[in-house]
Amino acid sequence: MARFGQLFGRTGELPGFNSFAGYDPANNVTLVVSTNLAPTPDGRDPATPIARTLIGKVCR
Repeated sequence: MARFGQLFGRTGELPGFNSFAGYDPANNVTLVVSTNLAPTPDGRDPATPIARTLIGKVCR
């Protein structure tokens, strides 16, 4: 478990997929992102950058 902004969660991988799951207890928000393993243009796993963008929109 780690802190991602206001969320407590984790990243992970399963064969063929990359994921992020987090929970914001202050706002009772759960965020789950699951993607295929195709990397982003800069080579990162895709779920984490998508989650960061969404965290900024759903947790204020």
